[in-house]
Amino acid sequence: TDRDFYSSNVLVAKMLDGTVVIVSSPFENLGTQTLMDWVAKTMKPKKVVAINTHFHLDGTGGNEIYKKMGAETW
Repeated sequence: TDRDFYSSNVLVAKMLDGTVVIVSSPFENLGTQTLMDWVAKTMKPKKVVAINTHFHLDGTGGNEIYKKMGAETW
């Protein structure tokens, strides 16, 4: 498999009420934008909530895009 230096783990779950919860984030904006585009296209969320698990880039690197896309960020 291909492994890139900036790989990260992100959990995405759709709740019964249509809210999509994203736990953690990719390291940078391009990865986060790609993730958010995929979420919008495949899950059609009513609302997106992003939860930061810790304060390193693999936990918060996507916050700029999350906020730009209207996600509630914790």
